[in-house]
Amino acid sequence: HREEYSFDSLSKMSSQFAHALEGMGVQFRERVAIMLDPSIEFYVSVFGAMKMGAVAVPCYSQFGSEALEHRLKDSNAKVLIITDEHRKMVPAWPHLTVITVGPAFQNLLKNESDQYETKTVAKDVAVYQYTSGTTRKFPEAIKHYHRSIVTIMPAAIFGRGLRPGDRYFCPSTPTWGHGLWHGTLSPLALGIAVGAYSGKFDIEVFLKGLEEFEIDNLGAAPTVYRMMKNSGLVGKFNLKIKKMHYTGEPMDTDTFQFLKETFGVPPHSGYGSTEAGALILSLIHI
Repeated sequence: HREEYSFDSLSKMSSQFAHALEGMGVQFRERVAIMLDPSIEFYVSVFGAMKMGAVAVPCYSQFGSEALEHRLKDSNAKVLIITDEHRKMVPAWPHLTVITVGPAFQNLLKNESDQYETKTVAKDVAVYQYTSGTTRKFPEAIKHYHRSIVTIMPAAIFGRGLRPGDRYFCPSTPTWGHGLWHGTLSPLALGIAVGAYSGKFDIEVFLKGLEEFEIDNLGAAPTVYRMMKNSGLVGKFNLKIKKMHYTGEPMDTDTFQFLKETFGVPPHSGYGSTEAGALILSLIHI
């Protein structure tokens, strides 16, 4: 099913969450972990934490207990937002407040003000984005600062071709770098509505979404583009894609040619920018 939220409603709910965190005793620069699929609760938690000056720690919803425990321990998280389904894997730490989505999450917001005055500055840390762990023994937290949204704008404008009025979609989960920075934060900063895919990926549902939302700017991993090619379904949908980019891995020649011939434009590469870009963003904050 589809859900739509306005900038205004997200802003108000994230302000309520920021007040709720303060009410729980969360302090400036303390960490708030969020282990959820893309959802209104995910975005409210991330933006609410950043608003009050806490540090958002997005965690992939398919993590096992060891992966989650490492991130909670390493970040010294004070709060964790999670589903009932995954609640059982959370260690029983006295310093960790666990909030499950559903009635408990809604009750947390309902009596709070929907206006919040932020006190953060450019050099404050906004997000701990953990690496995949494939290039080092343990995943490492890359610190992203509030200023990082400015330093990523050249990539958004010139690499992704984002422009006001774009119908933009990125199916990459916002718990990883591409989905969070290139799929969510940078387009929102430009006033561009964003899309997110939640749940088990289905190429036909994905293509239907591209048609229904009239997406004209698409950013995805090459695997998604290959699935589009191999599905044989692209011609059954009225797709209006005018701009494409990819990252995370190289793209094979057959997929590249298919996209170019089908949509009349070539996909643009951001390959190699995910982890290296995270490191650059962590350095360019002064």
